[in-house]
Amino acid sequence: LDNVLEFTKTRWRNEAESKGVRVAVQKDYGAIPHTPGSASELREVFTNLINNALDAMPDGGMISIKTARDNHHIILTIADTGVGIPAAIRNRIFDPFFTTKGVRSTGLGMSISHNIIERHKGSILVESEEGRGTVFTIHLPICEKAGQEKPAAAPAAASGKKARILIIEDEEEIRQLLRDIVISQ
Repeated sequence: LDNVLEFTKTRWRNEAESKGVRVAVQKDYGAIPHTPGSASELREVFTNLINNALDAMPDGGMISIKTARDNHHIILTIADTGVGIPAAIRNRIFDPFFTTKGVRSTGLGMSISHNIIERHKGSILVESEEGRGTVFTIHLPICEKAGQEKPAAAPAAASGKKARILIIEDEEEIRQLLRDIVISQ
């Protein structure tokens, strides 16, 4: 989490302050054990949540990060005091390609984050109230023995079954090139 905060600091401190906006970060780290999985993938999830929190607070606010442990899980919460997520779209935020940010977003961040957490045998929940902010709560399993980082299990490919690949590209020539590359594999 501290690595992610350092990585995103240019956004929540430098860029924000240059615009006259103040974003505070509050940390409340409880003692937590290890969790099995990929540190780089988990960093991707946490970075995405912090960046989304920043997008939800154009006039500044507070990001709170808390870690705790229950009997079988690590519990991590990332909360913001931003605009909140309207109830009408809250159940769609983990859908691939769903975005409220227009062309400046692919709509994949939350979908990828959700999939990463599920591959780590965890869960991610969202609570939000318009005008009051959003809280993401992540539960990850506890690993009693610390070991080397292991990549999360990738979905097993079913032998003999066909797969579909969706290519999204505005430019026809590039789209055809990508199509040809995929077909030749």
